[in-house]
Amino acid sequence: MKTINAIVMLALLVVSIVPGAIAQETVATGDAATTPTLDDTSADADTDVNIDDDTDATEGTGTRDKVRKDIAMRKPVVRKEVRQEIREGRPIADIRAQMQAKLDLAIERCKTAPEPSKCENAIKNRQETLARLNEQDFERAQKIEARLVEHAKKLTEERKSAAFTKFKGEDMNARVVARAKIEAAHERYANAKQNYEEARDNYQGARDEFRAKAKEARECTADSAECNEKRAKAKEQANAQLKHALEAVTKQLEKVKSRVEASTDLTEEEAAEILAKIDAKLALAAELSVKVSALTAESTKEEISALAQSVRAVLKDLDAAIKNHAGRAINARIGNVILHTKQLSTRLEHTLLKLAEQGKDTSTVEPLIAEFNAQLDLATTAYTSAKAKFSAGDVKGAHEQVRAAHAALKTAHDKLKEIVRAIHALDGNEELEESLANGAVDAEVEAAAEVSASA
Repeated sequence: MKTINAIVMLALLVVSIVPGAIAQETVATGDAATTPTLDDTSADADTDVNIDDDTDATEGTGTRDKVRKDIAMRKPVVRKEVRQEIREGRPIADIRAQMQAKLDLAIERCKTAPEPSKCENAIKNRQETLARLNEQDFERAQKIEARLVEHAKKLTEERKSAAFTKFKGEDMNARVVARAKIEAAHERYANAKQNYEEARDNYQGARDEFRAKAKEARECTADSAECNEKRAKAKEQANAQLKHALEAVTKQLEKVKSRVEASTDLTEEEAAEILAKIDAKLALAAELSVKVSALTAESTKEEISALAQSVRAVLKDLDAAIKNHAGRAINARIGNVILHTKQLSTRLEHTLLKLAEQGKDTSTVEPLIAEFNAQLDLATTAYTSAKAKFSAGDVKGAHEQVRAAHAALKTAHDKLKEIVRAIHALDGNEELEESLANGAVDAEVEAAAEVSASA
């Protein structure tokens, strides 16, 4: 049941990887000349990324390369054997011979699997099962295998497309980020989040205090010491509000920066571009903070009002930047999740194949997997659209597509739970665990595609 639990955990990751409300904590302009307001963003986009360091991913490739060369020399022989069977009067409809040929080639491919012996034994067990299978069950198994191969081919092509090509290797990472760097970025993110919340609370308190002081100053029209003191306090509070607004937006930018620094879903070029733009915005906010700090009780209303307008314009610009950069990072994460989940779909199809080869009726599970795949296709379309819209500068439209992709992934998550229950009803937990954990799946899919292409 450990692997079953792993499926559920992956499904939960699909849901939690994107916030329910995709908009980041946003900064909005106020309605008064000296009141730039920072919105209270309760829908905090907290999407911590659980990323593993893959710096050891290339170890031990020398032996595998040699084995792959041996298999490459074996391929023409297998193709020739299959074609020879057909020429000798064994039609393509002879499903049994063709499927056994695929499994023969799959055994060869097991030599490159993480656990070659385990992979080879699993495929040999399938060969024994196939030898006892009746024609009706064979036909069902062939149809499932055809879908499995088609799904695997489609996934391979998608990984080559412009939208997904950056996700490399088994981990499907766009770049390698050392674990120490990730942990440091996560720590900075946690600190920035806490600091932002404190700065936001300080801002909101300063804003409310300013509004109260400004009201008192407006209502005190006499040229008296009391009224002058109220006007001075209103100016002082206006300065404090500007200061806390800039502090809050600075912490927001630092949050996004930390997320980007830790992300393996962005390429080095993408991350560098976003980080450079964030640093430029941070410098702009720091420059304005210096000007705000220079305000004194002697500063005129006109000076404060002019600076407030500048701050308000910058806050609006920073709001757009935060939405753009955070949105791009989240959408990149969605792309990675889509690929991992589509790979999971291949494992589900393989589970069905094993159950069908045991003579079990898989008709209750097949439509669920079809619906699961349909939702993944919707998520893919939305993700690709969001990526294009971000590139075109349509941040609002991009966020709509990111929300659409997230909704599709949530629906896929719900469907995945139904699939697991349906497989459990067929007493297929063991087959599901083996399909998820066994390197034989990749070997079989590759071999099936190879033989199908040569037939």
